[in-house]
Amino acid sequence: MTVPFYRRRGVLITAGVLAIPAIALAWWLTAPLFQDDVVDEEFPRAATADIPDDMTVEEVEKEMEEAEEVTVEADDPMPDVVEATNEPAGPIAVLTGEVVGADDFHQGSGTATIYRLDDGSHVLRLEDFEVTNG
Repeated sequence: MTVPFYRRRGVLITAGVLAIPAIALAWWLTAPLFQDDVVDEEFPRAATADIPDDMTVEEVEKEMEEAEEVTVEADDPMPDVVEATNEPAGPIAVLTGEVVGADDFHQGSGTATIYRLDDGSHVLRLEDFEVTNG
């Protein structure tokens, strides 16, 4: 009596050896569809700050956070007219665009804005940004 082809030991071992990489590849390709990472960052306070040589960006951010918590009462009301100064204006939105889905499977939505900082560098900010994983 002969053993059927699919029950031979060599065929079963070969199928098992080939199945392991196939399963690993399938997981690698599909796993991002089940993972969800959320990032919610504030605009960097230090983006417009002059950072002293003896401080890091993180230290400047901490100092600015602490300074925000301080409340100062002003005796004089704010003037109605704002005078033009040579002070930096802060981040300026240079270009803004909407993100839309590419096709039925690759979906995306949100707003992308490029800001020019006072030092001439640029920052890309993504807001309300959602894309299909993968």
